[in-house]
Amino acid sequence: MKQETYSAKQQSMPKERYPDLYSGRKSSFGGFDFNFMGTGTFEHSADERKKTYEELWSYGDFHFWLATYYDMLFSDDANTEAYNFW
Repeated sequence: MKQETYSAKQQSMPKERYPDLYSGRKSSFGGFDFNFMGTGTFEHSADERKKTYEELWSYGDFHFWLATYYDMLFSDDANTEAYNFW
């Protein structure tokens, strides 16, 4: 998940940017500043899915889990597809 360790003097984001960061919390599924894609898993070809999964995985954070296809957490087939990539 590309976890970072910051010293007490460091932050990943300056506090002045917090309002922007938090603005999407109430409208996202997980309370983050991102949300599911507007596309279902099997609306993409196998090659497109692999590319999407690779991009989400390389981004790190919770994107593979919560910025992914909208059906990944709610469909056994979609979840299995993501699991097989993982």
